[in-house]
Amino acid sequence: MYGVIKIRTTIQISDELRKRLKLLASSRDIPYEDALEDMAEVFKASIPFNSEEEFSLWFEKNLEKFGFKKIVEKRKRESPDYKVEDGEGNIKEVELELIGTDFERHKHDPSKTDIIVCVFSPTKKISGIPVLSIIDTPEDPKEILDKYSGNYTTLSIPGVLAEKLKKRIEGTGFHSLSSYVVYILRQVISNVEGNEKKEQKEAFSEEDEKRVKERLRSLGYLD
Repeated sequence: MYGVIKIRTTIQISDELRKRLKLLASSRDIPYEDALEDMAEVFKASIPFNSEEEFSLWFEKNLEKFGFKKIVEKRKRESPDYKVEDGEGNIKEVELELIGTDFERHKHDPSKTDIIVCVFSPTKKISGIPVLSIIDTPEDPKEILDKYSGNYTTLSIPGVLAEKLKKRIEGTGFHSLSSYVVYILRQVISNVEGNEKKEQKEAFSEEDEKRVKERLRSLGYLD
């Protein structure tokens, strides 16, 4: 009976990446080669498409999820990939990438692109271009713990609206779009509940106060 022999493949990586992997592997007490393999598995599990072609087919069927109304032009072997019309009637040049930073790796021209649509991006802007990503990873890792420790649910909003909200939180204390949306909703609910209590109080003052006074008067407590 023969044992299973695990053969490692030699992978060329930069010294900086090797250093980062070694630190990560050290914290888990495993070889950095294993850490590298795990990163590949995480990528595979997180990205639901095997190619940009698969992603583009899904994108075309789900334009509204990004705030787009229709495709004006689809290009092959040319960047940007699409010319689309958004919900407000504006024409946008859209580049699709599985990973947002591939836009720079592929040496695309930022001056020709209005929006980058991707599955994941570590930043909200790449080469100065706004990014719309399926996976909205918070900048603060603690928000991930808060999300799964509490009673949270998924809320989908149009991509155009999301982009406007992202611009509003630039330079503020909000670390992610999710935290800002939660803040806005809490303010709205607080105002609505405050108005409802005010209306209830006013309704009592106008209708019930007279009835209470008449009752007290009949009992001899009021003249």
